[in-house]
Amino acid sequence: MWSFHPGVQPPARPARPARPTHRVRNKHPPRSNLPFIPTNPSLVQAFRIAMSGVNELPLPGTIRMLPRPVPEFLRPTLFTQDRTLKEWYALCDTYESWKGCSQEEWTNEDRYNPFIHLAAAGRLLRVEIQQQMKLRFVVRKWVARVRTRLYMRRLVGDTDLRTLEPIANKDAIQVVCLTTKSVYQFHVYSVIRMIQENLSFEQWGLAKPMAPRNPYTNQRWSFPQLLHIFQELQCNMGTRGKTLPSLLVHFIEARYCLRTFLKQNILQLGIDAAHRFFQSSDSDEIRREILFEMFQQVYQTHNMRMYRSVLTKQYTHTLQQEWERLIKNKWLHDNYSYSPDYMWRDTLEQNLSIEQLITKTTRYMRHLIVQQNPIAILISVAIPLGEPLPESSDGEERGN
Repeated sequence: MWSFHPGVQPPARPARPARPTHRVRNKHPPRSNLPFIPTNPSLVQAFRIAMSGVNELPLPGTIRMLPRPVPEFLRPTLFTQDRTLKEWYALCDTYESWKGCSQEEWTNEDRYNPFIHLAAAGRLLRVEIQQQMKLRFVVRKWVARVRTRLYMRRLVGDTDLRTLEPIANKDAIQVVCLTTKSVYQFHVYSVIRMIQENLSFEQWGLAKPMAPRNPYTNQRWSFPQLLHIFQELQCNMGTRGKTLPSLLVHFIEARYCLRTFLKQNILQLGIDAAHRFFQSSDSDEIRREILFEMFQQVYQTHNMRMYRSVLTKQYTHTLQQEWERLIKNKWLHDNYSYSPDYMWRDTLEQNLSIEQLITKTTRYMRHLIVQQNPIAILISVAIPLGEPLPESSDGEERGN
């Protein structure tokens, strides 16, 4: 928070003379006439420092009032102490909780008595704080504009990181970084894709969202930067007649807090993470373990032919999709206690679903064997065909 303090800058401290090589008695260097400024001044020390005109920097995280024509009894309270915004409003509430006065006494500053009408002082202090905050907002906005104009000289990201094409002005989103004193530019769809990848990050099928980061510095976006990015995204997508993805909307509803976002959307994030995980080749080992555990759970470990067929995906597309859906729901139920497609309440219902699918697969295989021609089955088993001959062959190699 920008803060000001009445007074002028103190003059430069005179240089200390060089120390003589020999010892001189009863001679001391001249002392400075500047007042001593303690690190944590008391109320009396702060009042003396303010009245002496020394320009002391405010404490970090605190706000000091600007010099304004206020009653004399409020000057030490306003200009000699550094308080946070919460502490200023707490001071107003303390004053207003005391004895009140009429509206005529509050508007007439000559009749103020801080020892009797503290409620009037509290109302005056609240009005003063509101005016100070308005003035500080105007100053901060002007400083931000000047700072952005200076940082624009170091614009990073003329081309898109994904397509390596120049970014048009209508598709550009610019983010100011105070740490590096630069302005980073991104494409709208690149920002959306990067934030989605961070929020939907998964590790071995478990949802572990990550905080959005700046791809150039690998630093987490701060709260003001995230607020600016999402405001620009909403305005840009609104002009196109589109809306933000649901994942980004949930992140906005969580006030850009990763912990709150994960707590509110843990089930949906887990379902999406499991769906992406079982589509990749990294899930083969886990898929094999879950499938064997399912057969072992319903005492069907002797049916290894069906186990190998499901594991190698040899069944038809419809039947294999049911097995894959059952495996994924088994994984979700073990890790999140939730199965979106079956809604199991306990292990008995889970075993019933597994047994029903095994029975359905067994009936399908029996029906398939009955429909096949027995002679074709014997020929395919007893007389396997050889490898196809090359085009330049005349057929003599088959006999050999």
